[in-house]
Amino acid sequence: MRLFARLSLDSALPDRTTIMNFRHLLEQHQLARQLFKTINRWLAEAGVMMTQG
Repeated sequence: MRLFARLSLDSALPDRTTIMNFRHLLEQHQLARQLFKTINRWLAEAGVMMTQG
């Protein structure tokens, strides 16, 4: 998770309020679906996307 968010091991993690505010911002601007589509496409192209669990 830290690698994905580009957080070093010595940097502080964002608190849950920050994460929730970001989530609400994505939802308000209808960007969550687009973000997940982009991430899923990137994972599929890299051959690392799970299709079953």
